[in-house]
Parts: sequence; C-alpha cells; structure tokens
Amino acid sequence: MENLEKDRKVSSDAQLEAVRDFSKQVRNRIIFFILFNIYAFLNVLSTTDKDIFLLTPKKMPLLNIELDLIAFYLVIPTFIVALHFNLLYKIAIYRGYLEETYKNYPETIKSLHFGIYEEILFGKDMLLKLFIRTFFIIMIYIFPLFVLLAFWFRFADYHDFRISSYHLFLFFFSY
Repeated sequence: MENLEKDRKVSSDAQLEAVRDFSKQVRNRIIFFILFNIYAFLNVLSTTDKDIFLLTPKKMPLLNIELDLIAFYLVIPTFIVALHFNLLYKIAIYRGYLEETYKNYPETIKSLHFGIYEEILFGKDMLLKLFIRTFFIIMIYIFPLFVLLAFWFRFADYHDFRISSYHLFLFFFSY
C-alpha cells in the first residue's frame, strides 16, 4: 500500500511538471501570436497610398529588414493563418491535457501557476473568468480576422484580383 502511494506521488509530480512545461509553451505562443498580429496590423496601417502606387519596399520596424510590398502582403497574412491554426491546435491539446490531469490528479491543478487559459478553465472568480474569456476570444479569434480584413482593404487599392482573392480566401479559410 505504501509503494502504491509513492508511485502515485511520483506520477503526480511528473504529470504536474509536464503540464507546467506545456503551459509555458502555450502561454508563449499566445503572447507571440497577439504581438505578431498587433505588429502586422500597425505595419498595414502605416502603408500609404503612395507606397502602394509606387510599390516601395516595406521597411519592417524592429526587424530592420526591407520586404517587397507584394511579398509583405502575401507572406504575412499566410503566416498569420499558419500561426493561428498552430495556436488553436496547441490550445486544444493543452485543454485535453489539463482536463486529463484534473481528472486523475485534482490536487495538482491547485498547485499550478495559473495563466490565462488555466484561469478560464479552473478559476473561482466568475467576474475575472468572464473578463479573461472575453479578452481571450477577442485577441485569439476576432482580432486575427480583423487583421486579415485590414490586409485585404489596404491592398485593395492596388487592384490586383489575384492578391485580393487570396486575402479573401485566407479570411474565409481561417474563419
């Protein structure tokens, strides 16, 4: 009986450590995704009509690289959609992992350092849960669609049917 309790404690500790590691990965991906969307959105807003007419290369702030304007308007939305699907996949796996851990070791969830997603699932304060869930839905689900629409609206002045169609495809594909 004593060995069974020891094995359960070791298994519980290993499970907790695995959940903490995965929690860090998901949290970092969420932060990167939100910041990248804000960065891309600000770059789209900084594109002028003159830039589009002359097809001047887009200087990327902070990265100090120049990107061809058409490449910028093709690559960045594709990257946003790819990051979005990757993030949603990781969140789905993480949620299952958390629920499994909670079912098998309910005491270990209490010792987790609560991040955004853990607070949505296991938090006690309903008002805080509502606020965090609303923020999460806006920044993970709605804002990326808004950014993709901004790409489409901003580059529509160029009147390239293929690129505008591609932007609409990405919007509806990610929706």
